Amino acid sequence: MEMRVIVGKTLNSTPIFSDKLEYVVMAPYWNVPNSIVQNEIKPKMISNPGYLDRNNMEIVTKDKDPQAVSPSSINWSEVNEANFAYRVRQKPGPKNSLGMIKFLFPNEYAVYLHDTPADALFSQTERNFSHGCVRVEKPVQLASYLLEDMPEWNEQKIRETMTTGEEKWVTLPKQVQVYLVYFTSWVDEKGEIHFREDIYGHDKTLAKEYFE
Repeated sequence: MEMRVIVGKTLNSTPIFSDKLEYVVMAPYWNVPNSIVQNEIKPKMISNPGYLDRNNMEIVTKDKDPQAVSPSSINWSEVNEANFAYRVRQKPGPKNSLGMIKFLFPNEYAVYLHDTPADALFSQTERNFSHGCVRVEKPVQLASYLLEDMPEWNEQKIRETMTTGEEKWVTLPKQVQVYLVYFTSWVDEKGEIHFREDIYGHDKTLAKEYFE
């Protein structure tokens, strides 16, 4: 199975590593990292206190049973990545930044694969638009493949569960190895070589080490 992906911006590069995929999550919440809370949510809340409501977001405690926190109770001018003690999350739904499904392989980078509501970006030649996670073009087909050993999770059941608005975690019966790699050139089935932009500068770094 092949599909296009969207990866991290140059300043939020997708890391190169391998891990094991363990969970498929349908109708996911998006738990906003504190770095994004500081750099993106904070200025918007200061200028527009209704920002969270309009984007289907909420603030909750970090407890096992999260409790709602009023945005107006927070002094946003004092918020930074280190001191923000709550969690901003976007509720499940078609406008969720993760789309309707995500694929988790817990790792130190907090990077994972997920759906996206911004499907039009897959038509771009250069597709480095994310904060570091990898958006996949065919999430339902990927979920069907990963859950093929669980007959109860056919494509219809996956699609129905994605649209319930209630987050559902499914543990894979067997973990799947994931490799995130970075190639700027490759040879196709016709033997023709292709080159692409070195968007993260990895080739330039290697060239310096080897040739200078």
